[in-house]
Amino acid sequence: MSTSETGDVARCSGSTTNRTAPFGFGKPLRLRRRAEFLTIQKRGRKSHSANFVVCSVTHPPACPSRFGFSVSRRVGNSVVRNRVKRRLREFIRLNRRELPATRDYVVIAKPGAANLTYAALVAELRRSFAA
Repeated sequence: MSTSETGDVARCSGSTTNRTAPFGFGKPLRLRRRAEFLTIQKRGRKSHSANFVVCSVTHPPACPSRFGFSVSRRVGNSVVRNRVKRRLREFIRLNRRELPATRDYVVIAKPGAANLTYAALVAELRRSFAA
């Protein structure tokens, strides 16, 4: 990533294509900094469902949509949290082309997310992203 003279990280630097597969979910498509998560959670539009909160903000169309996931300890132990995150990443990997391309998203899992089957997770997230 390139930095400006003030030390800020450029938002849209680097390649946005994934060399491994057209359905990849590499670093350019992920939110990775705490400040980005907090900005989206504070300023973003929120869509609540029984097991998830989806926050999103618009950004310039030159950059691809980016996604971040927040799964707290209230959801379960580390094994359960990591399973929820893997399922969320898989949903995004397979469905990101159907989502608006000019938004950044943060998906926050609620405690009940650990008990969902993958099919139920997909159905609930599709409703949340469509709202």
